[in-house]
Amino acid sequence: MVSVATLSLLAFACSTSSDSSSSGTDDTAKDAGKKPTTTGDDDDVATTDDVPSTKDSGVDTDSGAAVKDSGVVADSGPPAKKRVFVTSDTYYGDLKNSGVGANARDGANKICSGLATAAGLTGTWKAWLSVDVADKAPSALTDVGPWYLIAPSTPMVFANLAATSSPPAVAIDRNEKGVAVGVGYPVWTGTQSSGNASVDTCNGWTSVSGSYNGLRGDANSTTYWTQNAAAAKCNEKKAIYCFEQ
Repeated sequence: MVSVATLSLLAFACSTSSDSSSSGTDDTAKDAGKKPTTTGDDDDVATTDDVPSTKDSGVDTDSGAAVKDSGVVADSGPPAKKRVFVTSDTYYGDLKNSGVGANARDGANKICSGLATAAGLTGTWKAWLSVDVADKAPSALTDVGPWYLIAPSTPMVFANLAATSSPPAVAIDRNEKGVAVGVGYPVWTGTQSSGNASVDTCNGWTSVSGSYNGLRGDANSTTYWTQNAAAAKCNEKKAIYCFEQ
């Protein structure tokens, strides 16, 4: 027969075992709900510190300098305008010797080049001059128009060589320094308004004799720029036109 005391001990033992089991279950449940702690030693778990940023900082990491693409291609600018002027100096009909040239054309071209250089103008320059029927002014030039007057507003004079058989858009009344010349400023040309050579060329621009004539133009006129009404004596001084090439 089991005594009352023995029954009391058995009841107490069962109660203690139940409390321990319950307590362990509750603790396990609480731990299961926690987020696992990760460290840098666990290669299988990515942390916010390990994820690289996808944002472009715009910085060159090698130099530390900001990287900037302007997207602009350098422009060399528009081509230089070709110019035309009438000489500030005047010359007798012997343009060969006046320009110290191998022939009349070479002498006239050297006159243009010398004055242009003295005025600080770069480029290659040639004279508007017909020597004979086989050596006309337009043929001696390279068509690199349009040509512009050396003046503050730089107006266009000729669009191209074909336009030289028509009146210029403005009178060629400025010298190599851009200074306006006087009224009725005469110019040796030997060239008719059509662009053809005249018979009056001061013996191929080698004479200073009053026995020869040279066709002239008027720098202040658009209508008579290359052919005036009458030829002039070769012992008179006239200017010449110079075109940039």
